[in-house]
Amino acid sequence: MSSQTQAVKNYLAAFELLEKQNNGQETNVHPIRKEAIKTFAETGFPGKKNENWRFTDLSGLLAVNFKPGHPAEADKDLQTEIERNLFRNWDGVQLVFVDGYFMDEFSQIPETTDDIQISTLAGSADISFQSAVFGKTQSNGDDAFGLLNTALARDGVSVRVKKNNVAPAVHIISLQTKKAESSFSMLKNTVHLEQGSTLQLIETFVALEDSVYFTNSSLTVTLDENSRCTYYKMQNESRNATHISTLKVVQGRDSVFHSNVLDFGGGLVRNNLMAILNGEGAETVLNGLYLGRGNQHMDNHTVIAHAVPHCNSSELYQGILTDQSRGVFSGMIHVHRDAQKTDARQSNNCLLLSEEAKIDSKPQLEIYADDVQCTHGATVGQLNEEEIFYLRSRGIGKVNARNILTYAFAEKIIEHIEIPELKERAEMVFQNKLGEELKIY
Repeated sequence: MSSQTQAVKNYLAAFELLEKQNNGQETNVHPIRKEAIKTFAETGFPGKKNENWRFTDLSGLLAVNFKPGHPAEADKDLQTEIERNLFRNWDGVQLVFVDGYFMDEFSQIPETTDDIQISTLAGSADISFQSAVFGKTQSNGDDAFGLLNTALARDGVSVRVKKNNVAPAVHIISLQTKKAESSFSMLKNTVHLEQGSTLQLIETFVALEDSVYFTNSSLTVTLDENSRCTYYKMQNESRNATHISTLKVVQGRDSVFHSNVLDFGGGLVRNNLMAILNGEGAETVLNGLYLGRGNQHMDNHTVIAHAVPHCNSSELYQGILTDQSRGVFSGMIHVHRDAQKTDARQSNNCLLLSEEAKIDSKPQLEIYADDVQCTHGATVGQLNEEEIFYLRSRGIGKVNARNILTYAFAEKIIEHIEIPELKERAEMVFQNKLGEELKIY
């Protein structure tokens, strides 16, 4: 039996277990789950013959029989670890998930809900709410991982920002403990910004141990007319973990979506991001930074679909790879036939710090309109020896000179972080990952 066939059987067994735990109760969500697992069983996992996955080998993921995770015990040690990873003295919302399950006792939720409504998937008995969440994300299931998330997600959060309100910032933190060994975690999160509303949204993924586990997260963001969402994601999972994420953004007229994705951890990492500009005047900005060390594999797959006229998009991904790490960037800008006056720009730059590191970069344009301005490009290079020599001539050691130039390369993304607590943490993690403290004289 092939590893592909065995892996599919393992997840079918996990679905059967989920049905047993539901005691056979039929809900409006159950048919959606059943359809997703049925399609998954028919299609299986993507192989290298799949153009979207040909640079990413899933054999390591398929070789492990991951089991559903279990809720963690809220003991003192866990509380200490959670407090270390939360933002201190912070006025915003903080929603804590541990091993894939929401923990209300460690979360920080405002008492008033005049401007924002927050519900958790497992904690809500409202069938119509659950149906709405699964209905919104059902179309995300175009590949095996979207289908698995729909079929097997047990928890997640739904955030709704009410009309013409500026909501407090929302921090969704997912922690994996040692008990997550050989388990999978599938969160299904949805965010809806009503007309004229504003939200800063943060997702962080953290491992407390270097365990072997599988994170498969889904986030759907819907922006109504004239709304604005600034999204941050910082991923610092176990170096032995697989992290797959799916982010789908649907934008209305004159809406603005800014994304900043930082990938520092994980063994195998794949980010699927799709932004659909459905309303005239919409703007999308996608920024990303990925740092690969050891044998890490970082894969960013983005699609920006310009469906209507007079929309703008800008995309900048910066990669830093060392040791035997590998990066993949596949970025598609799709301009529909009616999307005249589109302005779209895309760039992927990668810095290779070792001879063994490798990047596969594939920027793409599909343009079916004739009155547009679209550009794309990619660069791959090493640190400039003349710049290193200049810094060393000023009394800076070779290691620090390299680190200063590497940090300057990463700063093009980090500088876009508008939340001081997150920016400070991102800089600290980045410096630690480089292995040397950055000292600028």
